[in-house]
Parts: sequence; structure tokens; C-alpha cells
Amino acid sequence: MGKRRILFAAASAMCLLLTACGSTEIKVNDYLTTEVGGYDGDGSIGWNVSLDQLVENNHEAFGLKDGYSMWDYQAVLQNLHDSLSADFDKSTGLSNGETVKFKWDTSNIEKLESEYKIKLVTEDVDIKVSGLQEAIEINPFDKIKIQYSGTAPDGLAVVDNSALTDLPETVQFSIAPKEGLRNGDTIKVTVSDASVSNLADKGYRLTKTEKTYTVEGLQSYLMSLDELPADASKKMESHGQDLLKSEIASYWDNPSDLDSITLLGNYLLTTKEGMPNPNSILVYVYEIKTQDFSYYSYVEYSDIMLLNDGTCSFNLANAEQPYGSVSFGVWGVAFEHDGLRYIGYADLDTLFNEVVTQRIGVYDYKSTVS
Repeated sequence: MGKRRILFAAASAMCLLLTACGSTEIKVNDYLTTEVGGYDGDGSIGWNVSLDQLVENNHEAFGLKDGYSMWDYQAVLQNLHDSLSADFDKSTGLSNGETVKFKWDTSNIEKLESEYKIKLVTEDVDIKVSGLQEAIEINPFDKIKIQYSGTAPDGLAVVDNSALTDLPETVQFSIAPKEGLRNGDTIKVTVSDASVSNLADKGYRLTKTEKTYTVEGLQSYLMSLDELPADASKKMESHGQDLLKSEIASYWDNPSDLDSITLLGNYLLTTKEGMPNPNSILVYVYEIKTQDFSYYSYVEYSDIMLLNDGTCSFNLANAEQPYGSVSFGVWGVAFEHDGLRYIGYADLDTLFNEVVTQRIGVYDYKSTVS
């Protein structure tokens, strides 16, 4: 119902009095009707004045002689329509038993009275709301599920409302944020204003229109060394040692000179926020000791995924090592020591520079290397 609704309609009894100055007194409230609609707690109220009846009952006062033209009649109606205004102090969200005030706006009445031989009498009134039907209350969040897909930190959330079948129309929800999610993030799910309004018109009141959820169950790239399961770490560490031993057996003249291969720790590289193609790279850094000196090497694994069942997914076949050659001189990641050639790094600083520093524009890193 609108704020102002004056109808050119049929209706009530004539109220006509002549004032001492010759003007016709018209009690506008005699032509006023109000109507409530909607449901208890969400009702509305509107009003209208039967201008047709008001003018017909008092046409001479408006200068309309018998046999007046339709043009003159419509001009009077339009003038009244433009001049009479009123409103309720509250017109929506109404409940049975509530009292609302109806108040006329008399700012244009004096001008109207000067144009015609009339005296308009308006009366502000209190109206007690009644007759509103009881709305059916329902919490839509009792029957929806939030489904997550994708891989953190690029997870996606959608609302599954397929079980919400006891309403007369489909409820529309929004999610903020709905993309770029990782486990532990908070999202807010909100019922659209249109759905709230449409359902209210059909007698349904939603007891809750928004709810927050914590994102969970997304598979995710390894973002912290603390998240890595111990058994997965052990497998990669052992596999890395096997690769280095195989390399030594292939390139050393005397593989028996190997004293030990010791894990010094890890570098974990994770894609910076906002970078495309998120990934994580786990680097195992080893110290390789010969009979008379030490050097360093690494084995790295990428696309390490933490699954929603708590396990870890990785592919040992995708392991990468420093790329170099000692077969025909020293080439790539290789060096010479006491006339012998080795694939790897003579010091940790050089290893760190190649593995971490040269990637620092794309990756953040964490280190346990000591």
C-alpha cells in the first residue's frame, strides 16, 4: 500500500453544510477509508479518499453547474488530488492491536479553499490495527547446506537449497565472500531482500535472514610445515635420500667415499596472495659428507595437497633435483673440489639463493634449515 492513495471512486454519504460566509463545509473524513493487509507482524495500511463522490455531492461548490463538462470535472478532481495529502506515522511492519496515527497535511488546503466556495474539514485519527492473518514462521537455514569446492586458497562456496521445499517460491541467497576461500575463513550467507518481501506477501516470515559459516573441508595446498603429516614427510625425506644416493652411484668415481647424507631441514614455498596458479613447493635440504669435506643439495616436491580426510597427496615421481653435469666438464649446478666434480652446492648460501631468493617475487617461504 502506498503512502498516498486517493481514488476517484464511488461511495459514502453526503456531508454538506453551509458556513456563515456562504462556503460549503465538507468533512473530508466522511469520504476517507483505510485498509490493512498482509500478515501479523508484517502488515501494512493504506488510505484513499473517494474524490468522485466528494465532488458529485458538492459539485456546485466547485463551480460545476448542472450539465458540467467532463473536462471541468476532471480538472476539479486533479486539483483535489494534488492538494489533499496525508500519511500514517507507521504504515508497514504492523501487528494486530497496534495503533497508528493518521495525520492530514493541511499545507495546501487554504489555497484550495480560496479557489472554490468550500471549507474543507480534516480530522487526524488513531486507527487500531486488526484482522491481520498469522504468518507462518520458518528458519530457511535449517534446511540448506553450504557446499565447498576447489582448492584452498581458491575455494568456492555455493548454497544447496534443494531441501527447502516447503515454501511457495525458491529462496535466493547471497554469499560473501564466495570465492578465494581457504579452510577457517568466515563467510556470511544472506537471504535476498526480494525473497524476504515476496515470502512475506505470501504469509511466510523468515525468523533468520543471515548466518555466518566457517569454511571447512576444502582440500588445500600445504601452507605450513606444521600441517604436513609425519608419515608423508618421512616418505619424501627417504625418497630424497634414495635419489641422491642413486646420483652419487652414477657420477662418483668412488661412491664408497660417501660418509653420510643428513637432512638439514626444509624450505616451504607458498604462492603469494593474489598470484595466479596457487602452489606449494616443499624442499628437503641435505648435507652430503665425503671422507674429507661436505657439500649441499636438495630434492623438492610440488603440488602437495592436504585432503579433507586429513591425509596428504603428493607424487614422488615429480621430485626435482639440482640440474647439472660433470661428465664433460662442469656444467649447471656443479662444482669442482680437489680435482673431483660434484653436482650440488659448495655452500648453503648459494643453495638458498637459487631455491628461495630467485623465487621470492612469486613465493613466500618458511624455513627449518639450520
